[in-house]
Amino acid sequence: MRIFVTFFALLVLLMIFMFVNNPLKDVNFNDMSFVPSPKFEDESSAHNFTLSLDNSLNSAHSSSLAHTKKGLMVVFFAGSREGATDVAIYRSFLSDEQSLKKPEKILDAKMLSEFSNKFIKKLGNPVIFTDLNSKTHLFVVGVSLGGWSTSKIYHLVFDENLQKLSFVRELKLGLFANFSHLVRNHPISLQEPNSGTNKGFILPIYHEFARKFPLLAYFDESGNFIYAKKINELKNQLQPSISALNEKEILLSFRSFNSYDNDIFLQKCDTKLTCDEPLRTKLKNYDNSNLLFSFYNSNNELRSFLIQNKSDDEKSRRKELALYYLNGSDFCELYVIDKGNEVSYPSIAIDDNSLYLSYTYNRKNIKVDVKTLAFIENMIKDKKCF
Repeated sequence: MRIFVTFFALLVLLMIFMFVNNPLKDVNFNDMSFVPSPKFEDESSAHNFTLSLDNSLNSAHSSSLAHTKKGLMVVFFAGSREGATDVAIYRSFLSDEQSLKKPEKILDAKMLSEFSNKFIKKLGNPVIFTDLNSKTHLFVVGVSLGGWSTSKIYHLVFDENLQKLSFVRELKLGLFANFSHLVRNHPISLQEPNSGTNKGFILPIYHEFARKFPLLAYFDESGNFIYAKKINELKNQLQPSISALNEKEILLSFRSFNSYDNDIFLQKCDTKLTCDEPLRTKLKNYDNSNLLFSFYNSNNELRSFLIQNKSDDEKSRRKELALYYLNGSDFCELYVIDKGNEVSYPSIAIDDNSLYLSYTYNRKNIKVDVKTLAFIENMIKDKKCF
C-alpha cells in the first residue's frame, strides 16, 4: 500500500510539472500580431433583443458562439444531466428573422469514440471558433474514466458547408499522463501585421487535477497544435478567458477555485506568450466561469469588459449574471444581464455593431442576448465609470 501511495504521489507531481512546452526556435513571433478588437461605426440596423433556445432535453449547459459562413452558430451540450452518458453536443443558428433554429445533434460520445479510436464515456464544454481562413473549429472535452479531472481535449473541424465534422487530433498536453486538461473559452487569432494573413491562434486551456492552473496553447496557420505554455504560478485558477488589448498584448482573467479570498486575477501576455505577473483585483469570483471582451468605440478608445456572476457569497454565486466595465484594474458594474436559479457560463461573439452573448439559464435552456455596442458604450457614460 505504501508503495502504491508513493507511486501515486509521484504521478501527481509529474502531471503538475510535465506538460507540452516544445522549443520555440521554429516559431517566428516577429511576424505575428493579435487580431485587434473590433471597432463599432454604424448602429443604424442593430437593436437589442434576447432569445431562448427550444431545448427538449432535461439539461443544457456550457454554450459557445462563433460567426460562421452560415451566420452566428451556437453550440452547447445537453442530455438528461451534466456528465450523463446520453449527453451530446448540439448546435443552432441565429436566423435572419432573429430567431434561433431548432437545435441539431452534431457529436456524441459514441461518435467521438469512433473518431478518436478510444473509448469515450462522456463529453462536454464545446468551444467553436472560426479562424482567419474561415475554417470553423470545434474543441470538446471527453472523459474515458472517472470525472472531469481525467478528461482530454479533442479537436475537430467542420467542412466548408458546416455539415460534416472531421477529427483532427487529441491534444497531447502531457509528457507522461495526458489527461486532466479542459477547455472552456474561445481562442484569439494571430495575423501577419501588415497583410492580415492568418498566422494561427491561441487557445486558452487549463489543467484541473491536483494543482489547477491555466495554459495557453498555440496553433499554427494550418490549425496544427504546436505547444502549450503554463503562464503563471497561481494555484486553483481555471477557465482562462482572453481578449486583445492591442496587436501586441492580450488580457486574461480566470475562474477562482476557492483561493486568494476569491479575488479575481488579471494578467497581460504578449505574442511570444511572455506574461506579466498576475494582478490581483478587488472583484470576487466564487468559482464561476467569467469572460473578457473588448472593443473600440467611435472615438477609437479601447473599452474592456468582464461578464461574470454577481454575488456576495457562495450561496448566491450563480443567481445573477452581470456586465462590468474594466477601468484600469477596477471594475464598474454596468447592469445585470439576467437572473434565475442558475445564470452562468457566458460566451460571446462580437461584430462591428453588436455583442452576442449566450449563457446557461436554469440548466434547462441556453439564452442568447444581443446588445448594440453603442448601448454598452452609453451605459459606461450613464454609470459614470470613468
